[in-house]
Amino acid sequence: RRKEMAQRYSSTSVFASTIICGECGGVYGAKVWHSTDKYRRTVWQCNNKFKEDHRCTTPHLYESEIKELFLKAFSKLMDVREAIIDDCRLVQATLGDQTELDTQAQAIIEEMEMTAELIRRCVDENTLKVQNQAEYVERYECHAARYEKLKRQLEGIETERQSRKEKFDLIGSFITTLEKQGTELEEIEKL
Repeated sequence: RRKEMAQRYSSTSVFASTIICGECGGVYGAKVWHSTDKYRRTVWQCNNKFKEDHRCTTPHLYESEIKELFLKAFSKLMDVREAIIDDCRLVQATLGDQTELDTQAQAIIEEMEMTAELIRRCVDENTLKVQNQAEYVERYECHAARYEKLKRQLEGIETERQSRKEKFDLIGSFITTLEKQGTELEEIEKL
């Protein structure tokens, strides 16, 4: 997730690198106001708020507001936990069904084998009989280009297969966490 966001990660708070600005897509960060006096408080604001090239206009948020909103969201999540788990399992079943990818991969492999055979025949013909070399090179390069295109398609299917597996595992982890989670948070002050 950190790599996808291409942002630095800070683990100073559970909310670090998780609040995304609705205006510019930047990450909200904690800022301390009045750090040396009795009015000290932590606010969260978009890290792009005062950048030279783009000044984000989204408002800051107080940490107490974030905690309150988090608790409301958590409560709503717990109210529909079983439905969410059922939905996640359906998504997992869809991601786990790789029949279509298997069929596509098999068709590509068969076509690659036929194309490789055409390349072999083309080379054999050139060694056995005299022919126009420009025509031979053109035919050979056409077959070779087709083979490379099929190879890239097969690699794309393998990439999709891996992506689905990663999503399947991530959803499984989410389900496990949700099943283990109690309906109340006991240590909200540590957030």
